[in-house]
Amino acid sequence: SCKPVSTPLVLNEKLSKDDGTDMADSSVYRSLIGNLLYLTATRPDLIYSASLLSGFMQSPSKIHFGTVKRVLRYVRRTTHLGIWFRSNAKEDLTGLIELKGYLDSDWGGSVDDMKRISRYCFCFNSGVFSWNHSIKEAEKNGDVSPLHCKSKDQLAGIFTKCLPKNKFEGLRSKLGVSSIKLKEEC
Repeated sequence: SCKPVSTPLVLNEKLSKDDGTDMADSSVYRSLIGNLLYLTATRPDLIYSASLLSGFMQSPSKIHFGTVKRVLRYVRRTTHLGIWFRSNAKEDLTGLIELKGYLDSDWGGSVDDMKRISRYCFCFNSGVFSWNHSIKEAEKNGDVSPLHCKSKDQLAGIFTKCLPKNKFEGLRSKLGVSSIKLKEEC
């Protein structure tokens, strides 16, 4: 019985290691973060929040714990979501398989270190199948050739920053994360 939320994080909220609040139980916090990281295998919409919050596992505050609880309220509201691979009309008519890759960078979800974060994802037809936090080595080796993509069209943005609800839901859908409720058979 928790109040559901439509996004995992509050837009423009900046978290810091020294936020001035009391410390939370680090054992419980680490366990919750571990569970969130486990969920990212089938829920790429949780990657940014789980990654950001994992940076506070050493000494989480009450604010960090409250933010984790918000993410869990989002998970509770969206238990019907998962990666869904669908064929598309283009594939059915031409036999083509569509493979796309996206890369985005951000200068810090944490005000403490402002480290550059790069994340990428690859989609097969309608669903994401691979994502990571760095692609520099692959580019250096000539394995990939990144092309410029407007920020508003950047699918990997969901991995690097907190987004407004409409943008978050749109990118989540483009990742192939959608309702996996199946119709009951008679």
